[in-house]
Amino acid sequence: MIGIKFKPNQSDIQNLKRAGDRLGEAITKGLAKGADVLKKSARNKVAVKTGRLKTSIFSYSRRGYIMLGATQPYAYAQEYGKPGGNYKFTPYLGPALRENEQKILDLIDEEILRSWEQG
Repeated sequence: MIGIKFKPNQSDIQNLKRAGDRLGEAITKGLAKGADVLKKSARNKVAVKTGRLKTSIFSYSRRGYIMLGATQPYAYAQEYGKPGGNYKFTPYLGPALRENEQKILDLIDEEILRSWEQG
């Protein structure tokens, strides 16, 4: 039997840990930019009567995801309609996500590339 053992030195291990940290930070920055894109897009798509629903649209990012929503009580009905109702609805959250999904991924890619160039 023959074997060769490779053991990275501590400097290599620290460099890998820093690279992982930079990657996580870059993804977080890209998601934050994506959250802003989604909020602006949804606000441009929502039907406006009083403006309350439009101003209630929010977005935020956490490590690994974006949350997009609205706080007005009728936000759900505007997005999905009202069961058994005659409520005219116009989706605004789903279309904003579908239309900007690739842009969000591109923003994440840009942040990852930027972190590697700086790093």
